[in-house]
Amino acid sequence: MRKFFDKILRYTNRKTSSLAFWWLPVKEGKWNCPLTRDEISDYYVDFSEKINYKYLFDSNGVPLLDYKGTVGVRYNPCAIAQYGLGLCSMYIKTKERKYIDKIRKQAEWISNNTKIGKNEVGRLEYDFAGEAYNQVLDKGYISAISQGQAISFLVRAMIILGDYKYLDTANKLFASFKYSIYDGGVVNYDEKSRIYLEEYPTKKISCVLDGFIYAMFGVYDYYLITADTDAENIFFDCCNTVEDRLKEFDLGFWSRADVYVEKPKMPASKFYHNVHVQQLKALYKITSREVYIEYARKWEQYQKNKIYSTLASLYKCWFKVFYY
Repeated sequence: MRKFFDKILRYTNRKTSSLAFWWLPVKEGKWNCPLTRDEISDYYVDFSEKINYKYLFDSNGVPLLDYKGTVGVRYNPCAIAQYGLGLCSMYIKTKERKYIDKIRKQAEWISNNTKIGKNEVGRLEYDFAGEAYNQVLDKGYISAISQGQAISFLVRAMIILGDYKYLDTANKLFASFKYSIYDGGVVNYDEKSRIYLEEYPTKKISCVLDGFIYAMFGVYDYYLITADTDAENIFFDCCNTVEDRLKEFDLGFWSRADVYVEKPKMPASKFYHNVHVQQLKALYKITSREVYIEYARKWEQYQKNKIYSTLASLYKCWFKVFYY
């Protein structure tokens, strides 16, 4: 019951809650060339709107999120990485030096807060407990989305700032993609040996689509910078998983948020449906696999259909009331 009321607080105070950050618009990325150590490339989706978050920061200019209720004000590693990526995007577009110090502060926070755990895995831990998919996530859990987006940010910060210590942190974080959730990492496998990079490290596979793909981008960026063959193999194995399961994410009028099997099918919110579209466009640019652009265009048409959009919103409300 407490969890339910905490969520109500966040939604009814969305201008000052954590949603004030998460719901800032995400647009189609302008990425058009591979990242190298000598040449900066923008991120795969456009996070520049994230720099318009104005609500809560610490004394160093690192964003804080207010979860309201029992969790309260916290650092969120994923939010910090996304804010950093937004700053990088603005610097790439404008070359204005006012973004340099802000980029450095986010990169310093991530580097200073990366802990070393089992199997020498670098961990960006959440300092509060969570609950997802009928499982409590203990304080100190890690997530593929934050690990991956931190890598994407750090390698860009390294190039912009000319400081290779951020690559050292990225090396540590990448180790989490080489181990299962049972061995201190963020990877899980199904009965068909398909790989999943899990936003929520639960025992039963949930495969939150946006978190999975954001994590894939981090692995891909690491491969581009290091030419690490493990990263290359992990990325393309993940591409195979996404390609194989995309049809299961299609509700016929909207996209699903995940493929967790023990609840009714959860539709994506309007915000995350759009994220799915932009992510699939980016995957197509990276891999040239037609399936990604086919689903991106299909789901983009769903967005433009007012009946589908209304149905998705009603379905999402019903799901949140009874199952979320």
